Amino acid sequence: MASNEAAARLDYLEDLYRDWNDGGASSGWAVERISAEFERIRRELGDLPGVVSSAAR
Repeated sequence: MASNEAAARLDYLEDLYRDWNDGGASSGWAVERISAEFERIRRELGDLPGVVSSAAR
């Protein structure tokens, strides 16, 4: 189902962001692009410390 796939992608991106935000180094062919995007988001929106209380949401 598309909604399950979208939720799984969001979970994955959240994990990537949290690792990056905690100083973890990403790896792989897209590491520069991912880091640049997270930096852009932080510049434009600030850090987003909120937590989703339920994965179902």
